Amino acid sequence: DMIVGTRYVGSTNNLLILGPGLNPDTTSGIFVKGTGNVGIGSAVPQAKLEVQAQGNTQGGIFITDNNDANAAPYLRVLGKRRDNNTGQNFSGRVLLASLRTDGDNTSIGINTGRRIGTIMFGGNHTDGSESNILYPASIAGVANSHFSSASAMPTDLVFYTGSTGRTANASNVSSGEERLRIASDGNISMGGNLNVSGVSTFVGITT
Repeated sequence: DMIVGTRYVGSTNNLLILGPGLNPDTTSGIFVKGTGNVGIGSAVPQAKLEVQAQGNTQGGIFITDNNDANAAPYLRVLGKRRDNNTGQNFSGRVLLASLRTDGDNTSIGINTGRRIGTIMFGGNHTDGSESNILYPASIAGVANSHFSSASAMPTDLVFYTGSTGRTANASNVSSGEERLRIASDGNISMGGNLNVSGVSTFVGITT
């Protein structure tokens, strides 16, 4: 069974509800609010579109090419500003973050070594099946100390490369081995051989 309509207009400010059963006013439906916000899996969306899902069972948002002969689809975020203001909040942005939800008064906040955002790179092996897509390389923001205040959130940018592919939901492993780290203080550490052409001076690099 499915309800499509405005059954809950007024009390919960819904303009439209699509959901299973006779009472879809739960987190299982699609909700269009009077504010114009849309929630998928959320009856109280906090943005124009909010999707609540579990990555291990429900995935997230997929953009998939519908052919194999033309350019692939892409995600575009276009920032606009009428003057030359250089603030990052006026640029197109992608925000990656991690929220720690446990802890007492002394440990609330991200702790050392926590990945707070990751971009993974991968492809398929063996055959043309999407089920064979794995991820052998990644870039991550990593906390190098406990986040104790708004001005004490030291974060490194770390580059990982390798040959062993990982699934998107693999736990307690990295997609690739750490090869380059730009620390929060600007120092750079590298693993492996350093091969550079045309550059003779390096500052703050350790190998």
